[in-house]
Amino acid sequence: MRITNNMMISNMMRNLNNHMINLDKLDNQASTGKRISKPSDDPVGMSTILRLSSDISSHEQYKKNIDESLSWLDASETAITQLKDALQRVRELTVRASNDTLTDEDRAATKKEISQLKDQIVSIGNTNFAGKFLFAGYNTLDEPFEEVEVDIDGKTVKRLKYNGKFLSPGGAVDPSIDDTEFKNFLINPLNKELTSTELDQDKLIEIGTKNYVDVNITGDELVQIGFLGTYDTLTRLEMALDKPDNEDSASYKKGFIESEYKTTPISGLDNSADRKLVITVGDDNVEIEVPAGENMQDIINENDFLKNKGIKVTPDGTDMIFSGDVEFSVTPDGGTATNATYVKHPIVVGERLEGTIDSPVGGMTIDVDGVTITIPEGSYNMDTLAGRNKLTDIIEDELKNNGSDIKVKMTDDNRLMFVNESSSTVFTVKAQSLLGIDSDTTAEECVIKEQELSTTDIIGDIDKNMTNILSIISDIGGKTNRLELDQKRIEDNILNFNKLLSKTQDVDMAETIMKMKMEESVYKAALSVGSRIIQPSLLDFLK
Repeated sequence: MRITNNMMISNMMRNLNNHMINLDKLDNQASTGKRISKPSDDPVGMSTILRLSSDISSHEQYKKNIDESLSWLDASETAITQLKDALQRVRELTVRASNDTLTDEDRAATKKEISQLKDQIVSIGNTNFAGKFLFAGYNTLDEPFEEVEVDIDGKTVKRLKYNGKFLSPGGAVDPSIDDTEFKNFLINPLNKELTSTELDQDKLIEIGTKNYVDVNITGDELVQIGFLGTYDTLTRLEMALDKPDNEDSASYKKGFIESEYKTTPISGLDNSADRKLVITVGDDNVEIEVPAGENMQDIINENDFLKNKGIKVTPDGTDMIFSGDVEFSVTPDGGTATNATYVKHPIVVGERLEGTIDSPVGGMTIDVDGVTITIPEGSYNMDTLAGRNKLTDIIEDELKNNGSDIKVKMTDDNRLMFVNESSSTVFTVKAQSLLGIDSDTTAEECVIKEQELSTTDIIGDIDKNMTNILSIISDIGGKTNRLELDQKRIEDNILNFNKLLSKTQDVDMAETIMKMKMEESVYKAALSVGSRIIQPSLLDFLK
């Protein structure tokens, strides 16, 4: 094979170029400290780098979320501790107010302090942290609590609102207010009470893959029993202090109503086929798609907005009846809109139950719309949640077993309440006096009860509120401990990911410099050898 001069020069130049490429690559690695700068350097390694970089970035965000959550919880704990201190002062004032030797001046001074504490409670409820209101649920940009004055029977009554809706429209009022006027106020849809479902507004923070923590302290427990409970307690204490010296006791009125928005039966929405519908709440239109065979309520519950509005669906044969806590409409695909109307359910409310109810040998009976229920022999402590649930569970099970649509529950002030949720049909309840309903009582759409003011009862309510608040503070402590553990775990993960990333991406500087020196020596040698093997050109002879 004949080797020409051009062939030798071409091979030499190609080899020199390869050496230059290797030198450039090593120089780039040494100057950047990175072994891989583009996918072609190491496709598998680049894939690992991208994955690890993504993991580090997400964990850095999780760490920021935890830092924010810890600050939020710390601010919440401070505010709730202030509420606890206010409640403790309320208890001291209540114990003091129970002393019959108080003078008119003492009562006036105590009432002034109570009024200040009421303002303080609202102020604590509107605590602002970093431009956001701690206890406002989803709407953190507007003050959640507002004390408003309403006119009932020509008298000014103060009420507490949360996010624009009444927390307890039927709370304590002056006993001189006419029952009919009080009922008219309660049955007005504009005065509808905020429900526990609407209060269930969790602020979920992601602290890991599919790992969320609820950091906001709101909902039924804190608002209803905490802020509202303390506020209502102070209202009743004010009334007790207004008792004239010539009267042995004072009283207050409290109203009860169970209402919702409800549609007429809507056809063509059973699960025999795929269904589409639009649920409209205010200016918001939510499209719902329900595959054949699926439960429509489960699909609705997956939407937090509709779930928060208490939207429920109940089969009525092949039709569907929708209900909710707010005004809404339902439009089936290709159909017309059906508006939900305001519905008031018939209710029966008993007297306030206190202490332990002892059912005698053979039990005691209660008749609910023709269903006779026997409460078994035993003790039922109405001052504990377990005791109240024990009693209502027995009644609820018997009503359900007899096919009754009537439901039973305990009110916030320990009264048995029976509700016909399925229709407006009136019913009657008769029970023994131990259960607070000792005669035939016919259901009404709104019930007004007058209750004697007792400082002992007020102290008991304060203790319940205090227990709830202490439980919330304990819950905050538990969440804080969890977040601190997650914070340490995430920091360890970030450290480990960075180590793996360094092993995959970073160069061994000593090894790289050694390779550069070797490549440089080879390059110089190639230049030297090339200059020897290339034959002199005509230009060299001309020199």
